[in-house]
Amino acid sequence: MNIQAIPFNLKKILQNIINSNEFKAEQKGLGLFLKLDPKVDSHLIGDGIRLSQVLLNLISNAIKFTISGKIELEIRVVSKMNNALVLEFIVEDTGKGIPDKMQKIIFDSFTQEDSSLGRKYGGTGLGLSISQKLVSLMGGELKLTSQENVGTKVSFILGFPINQEPTSLPEISTISDNVLIGKKILLVEDNTMNQFFAQKLLEGWGIKVDIANNGKEGVEMFGRKHYDCILMDIQMPEMDGFQATKIIRQENKYIPIIALTALSVEEEADNFKSAGMNDYITKPFEAEYLKKKLIEYMLVYQSYSISSPKS
Repeated sequence: MNIQAIPFNLKKILQNIINSNEFKAEQKGLGLFLKLDPKVDSHLIGDGIRLSQVLLNLISNAIKFTISGKIELEIRVVSKMNNALVLEFIVEDTGKGIPDKMQKIIFDSFTQEDSSLGRKYGGTGLGLSISQKLVSLMGGELKLTSQENVGTKVSFILGFPINQEPTSLPEISTISDNVLIGKKILLVEDNTMNQFFAQKLLEGWGIKVDIANNGKEGVEMFGRKHYDCILMDIQMPEMDGFQATKIIRQENKYIPIIALTALSVEEEADNFKSAGMNDYITKPFEAEYLKKKLIEYMLVYQSYSISSPKS
């Protein structure tokens, strides 16, 4: 897993994180707030996508385990120099908290299968384990403090060079997430971490997600159920994304199929098209770019959709 050092806009990332989780928070009647230190520079250099994934997971967990109250994402300046910035990222909730004995093992990705406590907090261990690994790769350490029936705080500190020559990145128009609420997507992906973050992101927009672990499973699941779109990984065991797409296209010529690829796009672009895929997104992807593609293709697909016996 590589960590990139490229220019990114921190304020845009933070706002996208809030936008991606507003629907889930509103469903539970929770407040979701962003508190940003005014001394924070927006234009930094680092891995904005991995940072987004970590914050997305922490916010999603906080919403999941908070019954009433609020979740707050706070970013404060620890230290600032002419060409660098050290920031603390804090996600704090008023949820049910985590018992002391669970806190000692919560970062173990296998905990959820090993105990009743793990099952109660299902998915949390996996998510925190992945987030801890990503934060570590970026040079920080994930810390957790929690008190039962009071709430939980998760934080980490990272340093970033300041981008001294910020360029105006192309704007992606902010499209209402409401058009995605209730849509059904089949995610065909064999990598557990990619499954995890994609599902968190999609469900944050109100999308219902089913996961297939390879192309063969994807074809079988598509045959049993109606979907509005398919996100298709390329390199998978048993059956790859190209083969799966060709089989699906024999039954349905119109459903949007978007490739998720870590391959060299220049080398594979013709293969995507010949297999019947509508488009592709390179991994790791930016949330707003994925949302734009989903809306673009699913709105078109609606004009082809007819009532189907599939449930």
